[in-house]
Amino acid sequence: LFATLDTTVRSFNFSNGQKALMSDTVGFIRKIPTHLVASFRSTLTEARNADVLLHVVDVSHNYFREQIQVVNETLKFLKIQDTPQILVLNKMDMVEDRYELMAAQEEYPNSILVSAQESINTDKLLELMQRKFDEQSKTYEILLPYSQMQLVQKIYTFADIVSRDDTDDGVAFSLRISRDK
Repeated sequence: LFATLDTTVRSFNFSNGQKALMSDTVGFIRKIPTHLVASFRSTLTEARNADVLLHVVDVSHNYFREQIQVVNETLKFLKIQDTPQILVLNKMDMVEDRYELMAAQEEYPNSILVSAQESINTDKLLELMQRKFDEQSKTYEILLPYSQMQLVQKIYTFADIVSRDDTDDGVAFSLRISRDK
């Protein structure tokens, strides 16, 4: 059924050096046993904290369209359907008919075709992720006087620190803050 219900989190860097975390939640299955439904949904609620959702689908699977629909319905049930999303049509290397790939991409125009196994379009996926993240955040420049150093912990909690420079007048921060924070 599932390899695990546990979520895996990995850190990575975008090409501009910005750090990000990727949280890999469980996959979907057909006819999930009733006793696992609550665990499944509770694991997915972690997606509420995401800036961008990667919805990865095996495009070589005969029922990938139905799988996309089930995931979208679940996101709607969890009330996170409005979180920015990238539909990743994975395993494009396993589809022999290129017309099928073109039809899938036409049907899902905001999707990206990739092959994680063959590293096809993975760089384009990272660029798209960076662009989506940038759309959801704003950068600020602040100078925190040394007399206000008690606020440093809050800054690190609520912002991504792009740069920090200790000056004669205080600490100069360049901060990236998600729009919803």
